[in-house]
Amino acid sequence: MNNSLPVWSISKINEYIRSLLEQDILLEDLLCEGEVSNLTYHDSGHVYFSCKDKHSSISCVMFRSYAEKLEFKLTNGMRIIFRGGVSIYEKAGKYQIYVRDVMPEGKGGLYAGLEQLKAALQSEGLFSYEHKRPIPRYAKTVAVITSETGAVIHDIVSIARRKNSAVKIVLVPVTVQGESSSARIVQAVSDVNTWGKADVLIIARGGGSSEDLWPFNSESVARAVFASKIPVISAIGHQTDITLCDLAADLRVETPSAAAELAVYDQSGVQETLENAMFLMDSAMSEKAEFWQSQVSALGKKLSEAFCSSSEQKARSVSLLSDMIGRALSKKLADAETCFLSLAEKLELVSPVNIMKKGYLPVFAANGASVRLADELSVNERIKIFFSDGHVTADVVSIGRSRHE
Repeated sequence: MNNSLPVWSISKINEYIRSLLEQDILLEDLLCEGEVSNLTYHDSGHVYFSCKDKHSSISCVMFRSYAEKLEFKLTNGMRIIFRGGVSIYEKAGKYQIYVRDVMPEGKGGLYAGLEQLKAALQSEGLFSYEHKRPIPRYAKTVAVITSETGAVIHDIVSIARRKNSAVKIVLVPVTVQGESSSARIVQAVSDVNTWGKADVLIIARGGGSSEDLWPFNSESVARAVFASKIPVISAIGHQTDITLCDLAADLRVETPSAAAELAVYDQSGVQETLENAMFLMDSAMSEKAEFWQSQVSALGKKLSEAFCSSSEQKARSVSLLSDMIGRALSKKLADAETCFLSLAEKLELVSPVNIMKKGYLPVFAANGASVRLADELSVNERIKIFFSDGHVTADVVSIGRSRHE
């Protein structure tokens, strides 16, 4: 034995080996592939497993801070690609890979992970019908989370203008493809809810491949949609692939155009409903007038017959006639009341005053013409705005443009 050599402690040896491993550029950040075995999900949140191929095996550990970001659950036998660095666990003198990220190998693995996540969220109730909220029928403001470029926002705005120019469309621009898309969509949903002025929220994209749609399969997006206080319409623009965003939303439609058709109510339809209600009211009143006229004629005939007969017959006829008239009047009055209440309820729904109370205010130019678009006005022009309890006269100071102009 050569006593001139320095004496090392076991700790020093492991510490030195660790420094060598961690200084190696090739080992500090690498991608590996293999099959999961000896998998353990520890109570601490850390994940321990081995990754093997046909000839070798290496120990791996994924600390909780990284494991919490996984959108699927590892299983023994799963083929994976993972990223990490090689180091040594000094206490046991065991070298291992410290894993930072994992993905299932190949598309089949991706979909296997997605199915695991879908089942987990389903068990939590994120997709349950009982949690779905109705889409507001008369939305005043519609927020749209989508790309600020492309045809999606153009189609939605075009349909909204055609159906009802008074409905406000607010674009919340995000990237809808790429690694950062999920986080930006989540932030956009949070921003719209914090703002709190939208009646309905549309999340839209104009279709794409399964890989293009992958941000909408993020667990974070699904949870953000489910947690939204504002009803959400998912319009990812595809028919065959249903994303987690679709499942978590209150309503799923196949295209952004269909979302706009549902979110924006038809202004002409309100006017038509009002006209129909007025026609029904007029018809009902005419029908009642004809009924009472026929009743008076019948009454006159019965009275004539009664007074032409004997005293006893007169008494019986008058008594019988009184009962008949009483029953007829009671029934017709009840029918008239039911009809009137029904028509009054319909008129109330489309009443201009009721609509004005919701914030839709008619504007008229100085010449008395109705104003529907900002382009119809000019600076310094005098206008009149009608409220449910009166009106005001104002001068136009400036004319702004919508965000989508």
